[in-house]
Amino acid sequence: MLCEYCPKGSGGRVQTPPADMVVPKIAGEWVVWVRAAAGRVETSGRVLPVKPDADCVMSFGRRVFEGSPKRGLHAEMDCLQQARTFGLPLETGEFTDAASGCCLICASALAAVGIRRVPAVDPDPDACMSWHAPAFLFEDPLLCVGLMGDRAAHLWLRHLNAPVRRQLRGALTGATTRLLAGRWE
Repeated sequence: MLCEYCPKGSGGRVQTPPADMVVPKIAGEWVVWVRAAAGRVETSGRVLPVKPDADCVMSFGRRVFEGSPKRGLHAEMDCLQQARTFGLPLETGEFTDAASGCCLICASALAAVGIRRVPAVDPDPDACMSWHAPAFLFEDPLLCVGLMGDRAAHLWLRHLNAPVRRQLRGALTGATTRLLAGRWE
């Protein structure tokens, strides 16, 4: 895939675009991908009963994790982060409890790791506000493509180096959630 920052002929160098120019482009591409997230997962159409201390409970094989936004991530992403910390295969994740439907970006992230069944997807873009994801979703090339789509992941991974990506991750997720909600400043 070529973009305006890729070399046009043989022997060219890949350009590093200014961050203030590339973040809106990536966010715009990511929003298009996220809007189709509901089509990439199956839903049961109902919310499951939940434990009092958790907004989401997911099992990964025999391990069960309780997710809560108290740790800075949406509950589903908190469960993913915990499972990855233990080295468990993320695609084996199953919901056992969920207080509400997952937001569009969480649905896209769950599909990216191979979890295709979710209790419900909340189509309201405001549900995505203050969304944060585990860093590994942004750094693994396959997961990043599943999370953002080809074009956004290309710009993110190929044209921004790792320290810049770490620095801009919050700005990118903020820009994407504002775009989804129609509140771009």
